[in-house]
Amino acid sequence: MYELKKIKKKRIYEEVIVEINNLIKRGVLKIGDKLPSEAELSKSLSVSKATVREAMSVLKSNGLIEVKPGIGTFLTEAEGSNAITPVVSMLLLNEFPLIEVFELRRALEVEAVSLSVERAVEDDIKRLIKTNQAMSDAISRGETALAEDFEFHRLIFESTHNSVFIKVFNSISTLIKEGLAASKQRNKKNPMRNVEGLEEHWNIINAIEKRDAIGARRAMRIHLYNNETRTWEVKNSPTLDRD
Repeated sequence: MYELKKIKKKRIYEEVIVEINNLIKRGVLKIGDKLPSEAELSKSLSVSKATVREAMSVLKSNGLIEVKPGIGTFLTEAEGSNAITPVVSMLLLNEFPLIEVFELRRALEVEAVSLSVERAVEDDIKRLIKTNQAMSDAISRGETALAEDFEFHRLIFESTHNSVFIKVFNSISTLIKEGLAASKQRNKKNPMRNVEGLEEHWNIINAIEKRDAIGARRAMRIHLYNNETRTWEVKNSPTLDRD
C-alpha cells in the first residue's frame, strides 16, 4: 500500500485574493483604484458573496484595502507597486508546513555563513556591508526593506564561492523571498523586529570579517531563531546551545 500525502485544499477566498493580485500584476488595478463591488466580484469570479466578503476581510485586516462607506473599497497605499503580495506570500507558504521552511533555512544558511567565513573575499564583505547599510536607510525611511533583506541573504550564499550552494539558493529563492515578505507583513505589528534583524545582520558581518566561523554560525542561528520565535511565535524552535 502506497503512503500518500494528503492534498491540501486551497480555500476559495484565497483564490479570490490571488486573482486580485493577478489583476494588479497585469496593471488592471493600481494602488488607489476602486475595487469592483461585492456583487460584481461574486459574479465575475463565480463565487458567493460570502466568499468575497471573507477575502475582503483578510485584505482589510492586513491594511491593504480601505472601505469607504457609501463610496466603495479601495486599494491602499503600500510600499512597492504590489500591495497584495505579502498576503499572497503567506498563501504560498501555506503550501508547506512552516516548520519545514524554517528547518531548510537553518540547514542551509548556518552552513553557508560558515563557508563564507572561510572564502569571502574583500569585495564580498564590502557588498554585504553596502547592502546592510541600504537596509538601514530603508528602515529609517519607514520601509520594510524587503529587497535589501533578501539581497543580504543572497550575498551570503554568493560569498561561499560554492556553485552548488548558489544554485540551491537560486532554486528556492522564490520561497525564501516570499517567506521574508510574509515575515515583514507580520512585523508591521512589531516594527522593532526589523531593527533587531538589521543588528543581527551586522553581527553576522562582523563575525565574517573576523574569520570567526563559530561566531558566524551562532550569529546566523540567533537571527533565524529570533525570526521563528519573535516574528512567527514558534514555540518548539531548537535552542541555541550549539557550536
